[in-house]
Amino acid sequence: MSTTYIPESVKIRLWGKAAGRCQYRGCRAPLWLDSLTKVEFNVAYLAHVYGDSPGGPRYVKGPSEELAAHISNLMLMCDEHHRLIDRMDEAGHPPERLFAMKAEHENRIEVLGEIGPELATEVVLYGANVGEHNAAITIAEAAAAIAPARYPKTSRGVSIGLRGNLATNSDAHFWDSERSNLRRAFDRQIRPLVAEGTHLSVLALAPQPLLIQLGSMLCDIRHADVYQLHREPRTWRWDDEASAEPLRFEIKPPRSTGGRVAVVFEISFKIDHARVRAVLGEDASIWSVTLAETGNDVLRTRADLRSFRTIARQILAEINLKHPNLKQLEVFPVMPVAAAVELGRVHMPKADAPLFLWDEQRDTGGFQPAFSIP
Repeated sequence: MSTTYIPESVKIRLWGKAAGRCQYRGCRAPLWLDSLTKVEFNVAYLAHVYGDSPGGPRYVKGPSEELAAHISNLMLMCDEHHRLIDRMDEAGHPPERLFAMKAEHENRIEVLGEIGPELATEVVLYGANVGEHNAAITIAEAAAAIAPARYPKTSRGVSIGLRGNLATNSDAHFWDSERSNLRRAFDRQIRPLVAEGTHLSVLALAPQPLLIQLGSMLCDIRHADVYQLHREPRTWRWDDEASAEPLRFEIKPPRSTGGRVAVVFEISFKIDHARVRAVLGEDASIWSVTLAETGNDVLRTRADLRSFRTIARQILAEINLKHPNLKQLEVFPVMPVAAAVELGRVHMPKADAPLFLWDEQRDTGGFQPAFSIP
């Protein structure tokens, strides 16, 4: 048990450096309120790295006396982790490990504290069930993805998914209910933010027609960044330190110019065009955007996403040129979620033909009609 008097000035400085949160790695619990009742009061403990009394946890003669009341030897902790390091697992928490935790936490707070108000962003979370998989996205994932370039303007962000919806994209009326909810939520929660110039950070995980719909409502506004879910390792953070050249997408024109006109975005994996002709007819004119090597995790950097935006705009322009009287462009998307949102953003309703979106049904191995934009 600690016997050292800690001056009030040291306590205040430690609270500031810790931002009032537990400094145990991975915890970050707020120490100014009760987690259950949300009543605000001080629930913090001051933990010594080098114990300040002989026989105490991590006591080392010399450093323990010299640093007994020094801020460099103190950590702010919740009750659970204070007991863990001092009683339940002292051996597993040597001074070196605790000093590393303290430094990591305080460095992170210092970096984030340097971010000015002009770098605030409202986090937009959109999730809809993809097949049998729930598409929940957390504000914690978003905050980790956007830092340190930006920080969340509000602690919860703006969620525009249809909560509690058990329907999937193979169910009847799924598209109608999800699109209706998306429009209402966007008009009520997002459009006012766009009007006032608030920067948006968009994390979306849903069937691709809905992602394209969301992108079309965002349009090509300047104040929005779109993020991509990476599977290995799971993160929404762009790998902007990657040294590789941005992805080079390829446009493949159709072999024939008759029938219905389609564009296939085969970026996550290649598509047998016979599957497209199975629903559009053998005489369909099929354009394609693809990569030499496709994959679920090919979109790794912001530069990759910019490269996709360029090619998406290019293929829509080429289709306009080759098919000037086109009434409807059939779209078959098999691509990363961020690319789907960006496709909706670059589509220009006044210049481009309306998009009719198809959804791949993994259980049937074919494509099913979804809806059109606009």
